[in-house]
Amino acid sequence: MMVEVENTPMLIRTETFERSEVGLPDEFFVDQDLARERFLLKKPTCFIVIGKTACGKTTLAKKIASEWKCKYINPLNLFQNYMDENAALGKFLQNQLISGKEVPGETALALLKGAIESPEAHHYGYVLDGLPTYEGLEEIMNMLKTTHLHPDYVINITIPDADLRPRLESHRFDPEEGLVYNKFYMEDPPVVPPDPVAKVPPKPLKRGPEDGEVEEAEEEGEPEDEEVGEGDENLPSHPDFPRLDKKTLERLLVRPEDAPEEIERQFTMYRTVVRQELKEYMRSFPPSNVISVDGNSSPSDMYLSVMTQLRALPVRPAVPPHQFFPPTDEEEVPEDVEYEELIQTLATKRMPTEHARWQISPWQSLCPVQLYNGILENGKAQFSVGFLGQIFLLSSYEAFEDFIRNPRPFLIAPQPVIPMRIALVGHVTAGASSVARLVSERYNASYIDLDDLLREELTAMRTAFLDKVREETETKTIQTISEQKKRELDEIKTNTYTDDATAALTNTVVNVLAENTLEQMLKATSPQDNPPEDDETEAPDSAEVPVWRPFPPPAKTELIIPSRLLEPVTKDHPEVKKAVSRALSYAEIQPLILDAELYANKITEELAKLEQANMNIPKSKRRPISWVIDGLPPNVVVWEKIVEKSAEVRQALTTKRTTLESSRKAEAEAKRRAEEAMEEDEEGQHEKEPDPILEAARAAAELEKNKPIPIDPLPTFVFQLKDGLPDYALLMHRLYLRGYGPLKDVPRLVKQDNLVPAMEPMTDSQAAPTADDTTEAPPDLPASNVTFDPMPAPGPEVDYVLNWIRQFEAEWRKTTEFLGKTTSAYGYPAMFSDLDIGGKSYDDLYKEISVAIQKPLQRPAKESSQDELDEKADTEAEAFAEGGLEDYKPPGEEEGAEEEAEEEEEEAKEEAEEGEEEEEEMQPEEDPSKGPTRQLGRTSYFCPVALKEFQIMKPGDPEVVAEYLGKAYYFGTEEDRAKFLLEPTKYVDAGIQRPIKLPPLRICLVGPTGSGRSLHGRQLATRLNLIHISFPQLLQDIMLAKLHRNVGAQYADDKPIPLRVMPDLEEAVAKALAARENPDGEEAEPEPAGNAEPEDLPEIPLNAHEQAIRSHLQDDEELPRESLDLILKKFWTTEPYMSSGIILEGFPRNGEDVTYMQESNLFPDLCIAFMAEAEDIMPRLLPPRLVKWKIKQARIEANKKIEIEWKKAKRMKLYEARKKTNPY
Repeated sequence: MMVEVENTPMLIRTETFERSEVGLPDEFFVDQDLARERFLLKKPTCFIVIGKTACGKTTLAKKIASEWKCKYINPLNLFQNYMDENAALGKFLQNQLISGKEVPGETALALLKGAIESPEAHHYGYVLDGLPTYEGLEEIMNMLKTTHLHPDYVINITIPDADLRPRLESHRFDPEEGLVYNKFYMEDPPVVPPDPVAKVPPKPLKRGPEDGEVEEAEEEGEPEDEEVGEGDENLPSHPDFPRLDKKTLERLLVRPEDAPEEIERQFTMYRTVVRQELKEYMRSFPPSNVISVDGNSSPSDMYLSVMTQLRALPVRPAVPPHQFFPPTDEEEVPEDVEYEELIQTLATKRMPTEHARWQISPWQSLCPVQLYNGILENGKAQFSVGFLGQIFLLSSYEAFEDFIRNPRPFLIAPQPVIPMRIALVGHVTAGASSVARLVSERYNASYIDLDDLLREELTAMRTAFLDKVREETETKTIQTISEQKKRELDEIKTNTYTDDATAALTNTVVNVLAENTLEQMLKATSPQDNPPEDDETEAPDSAEVPVWRPFPPPAKTELIIPSRLLEPVTKDHPEVKKAVSRALSYAEIQPLILDAELYANKITEELAKLEQANMNIPKSKRRPISWVIDGLPPNVVVWEKIVEKSAEVRQALTTKRTTLESSRKAEAEAKRRAEEAMEEDEEGQHEKEPDPILEAARAAAELEKNKPIPIDPLPTFVFQLKDGLPDYALLMHRLYLRGYGPLKDVPRLVKQDNLVPAMEPMTDSQAAPTADDTTEAPPDLPASNVTFDPMPAPGPEVDYVLNWIRQFEAEWRKTTEFLGKTTSAYGYPAMFSDLDIGGKSYDDLYKEISVAIQKPLQRPAKESSQDELDEKADTEAEAFAEGGLEDYKPPGEEEGAEEEAEEEEEEAKEEAEEGEEEEEEMQPEEDPSKGPTRQLGRTSYFCPVALKEFQIMKPGDPEVVAEYLGKAYYFGTEEDRAKFLLEPTKYVDAGIQRPIKLPPLRICLVGPTGSGRSLHGRQLATRLNLIHISFPQLLQDIMLAKLHRNVGAQYADDKPIPLRVMPDLEEAVAKALAARENPDGEEAEPEPAGNAEPEDLPEIPLNAHEQAIRSHLQDDEELPRESLDLILKKFWTTEPYMSSGIILEGFPRNGEDVTYMQESNLFPDLCIAFMAEAEDIMPRLLPPRLVKWKIKQARIEANKKIEIEWKKAKRMKLYEARKKTNPY
């Protein structure tokens, strides 16, 4: 919002404005949901009509019940209704009345109390008629005082006995019609003007058989040749008492109870017994709740008097549910339509008021009656109703009847509640049993542990399986060891025989070789072959020639067999025991599945027990059964059996509903045939014959009604607890801790320095483990980068366990595929989901389950657009123009009033259109997103995401819209809408819809320097109790803290100019004289101690942010976004600015700053621009600047003067010194 302020003087005031938030109670804020809840909890209005016999109670009571839409209760009508139903109680009442006996007082009182406390009376209230009775009046009055649906208003019809006596004496009974008429139907009554309220004369009135009251009779019309009774037909008569024809008058009879003595007896009993009791009863009511009516008035006048007094009281009629597609309508019920399409059709069908669409109820597509009974079943279009502005879809005719009869118990909090009927599945140590027990405890649900219920069967199966494994392992191991021993024994024998043969062969070979060698040696030494070379050589002695002696044969090796090879192998053999122990450890982890039929039967049996126990609880305290099943295997065969049991329940339900529907059709057909027969048999000569088809249909329906529908064994929700890590690290860690199967003997994986204790996942560890401390995972197992301690070392045992885990997961995937194609017995799809157990406690898993269970009731937000909103508005207007809920008249009612109402509406519409055409030319074009047809959320046209996250009132884009709970929300950007669609409850509070808490006031003051920004900003901050922030001064403060001076051209004259201090004059003269005596030396002119200009300060290092601010102040360069974030964002996001509010002066300065604020969600609530002309600003800014300039120039001139005088004095001193040294 931009406000321009002219540059005018303003009186500065110092008063402060304290803002305080008024805390209002919750009762002050009533939204639609809270209003509905209060209405449903409010007691319905109940009436009791009392008075003497034949004073008009029944006629008045029926008119009030019809107008007030409440239940009409009359004791004799109750008897007739029960007799018409032909039930056991009806037959008993019929026998009592036919035999002339009185109905027992206890029975009559019980029937009356049952009618008063019926479901219809709980919602619509009632009008009690037929009192007083002369028997049991005291008990009836005590019952009315103690029942929680006690009467709220008493309608007392008073009439003197003298006026009532002629009316009673004139009673005549029509035996053919069973009606009673009084004198007003037979004589010309006094001329009474017609009731001005009634536009159409009422139908003929009939007398009620119970106390002579008049009641409406249905007539199609009077015959043209009909003759009137006594009196002239042209004489005026009261519209409540149409004349009787001659035939009716001829067949009228006088009843014994209408004799004068019987009438006197009734009057006496009333005065002595009833009057005092009624007076005592009426004293218990406040005077305003007792309505007295004159019995001498006509029925229409009495009714008008009562309704006039009721309209002045704080009571309203009951609100009946509205059926969108009644059977009598010709409109076809949409079938096989999507839920969203059906809701769009019903939203504008006979709307309650203009632009008041029927909204989706919190039950959405679920039937509220079935959900109250713990069953999830989608409703149908033919049973759709509208109630309290919401759409409800009922699932069957029985549910529809229950809802129409009394919708309150199905809608009162804590409804809607999803029943806890779930099953948890998980591998060993996944925690399924612990979570199941926790859920059952907190939801007060029954815990069904199939492992415990089937423990005997599982134990027997496990024992048999282990015995089989043991036997097979023993047999196989014994055989293996025996074969190994045989092989070893054969090897020993073979080796022994081989050694002996080798030794003998070796001995033979050695002997042969030795003999051959000796022979060769002898030949070599023979004289024939080798004569001596010298004669002196002596010949060898022939006796010394060597002779070969063979080696003796080797001895045979003794066959030595170890004793262990000779021992028999039994099951006690160590190797056999070890093999059996190892096999059993592997067999322990193998899941055993019983017959699938056992699981399904056991679940059905347990649910039947729960249902029976629940039926033993009183109905008022009975609640739907909730249960949690644990121990179900993942095998698809088991779930198929459970689905088969669910199909049996579906078949029983279908049979029951079909039978009841056939009974209703038979009733309708029998009624139609009876009406046709009555039309054909006008004289009533033929007796009514029983209808065998109807009797059979009634008997079948009665039988089906008494048959209870078993509980559907298929869980509504199925959760699998799984380890989401690809290598199942958490499950393996838990299994190893437990010593699960073969893992108990596996060595522990060496702990690494970077590992953490159990249940704490490690990700992206910094330390690099060495090769000795790590073990690679199997090649087919992906690494998860999550490690627990302790963990088993890799090996075949680990691979075996992982293989069973993978098989469990694969089997569950098959089951989920099967469940995805199935529905419950009531047609609701089975829902299943996986819960990752990694890093979560049981409470975390419980919360996830609770959230998942409520998903069917979550109402999602949906994306919309301005065109869709406009189309909805046009649809609403067209639908309401065709007729709203108030214009709807059920078929069969009079059409005259409807036609007149339509004519009046058309005239009013034409006049309104003419007036609108005249005003359209004068009115400016409006924003299409704004108007009375928009159902906006709490944030109106502002973005709820920006309000929640940034505490700003950011206007929404008319083209970026979303709808939630029937309300439209506008958003600043597409990203904001995406956040809202993802989690609408984060930005829209549930419960009492209090007005939104507006963020603190944020005001921007802009304008040229000298326009009064700072002055007015400080004044506004003082008055509004805001924090004043000057953006230019804020930048200077940053520089002042770093450079210790202000930066900018406007501060150039603020630099201090020191007073010039000249050097010592004598010293300067001495130096000048010395230089004169020594001309070769260089003498520099002494510099003054002070300068005419200010000295430059040393450069101080600045960071990028500070340098950007300095450049902005000196050279007017744009500040980067990073610097603006550091400077400005804290005023919107941190305390104390978020709570107190701010006045930001001097920002934004240009269009780029405005764009930055918009993109950064820094929205002010008000922007004040100070407008001033140059001729107005110059007198403000120039004088102080001119003063500073004059002061600076005066200081410069003073320094120059000091320098001139010093130099003049120096010259005089030098002149005097030279004159002394050289006087000539």
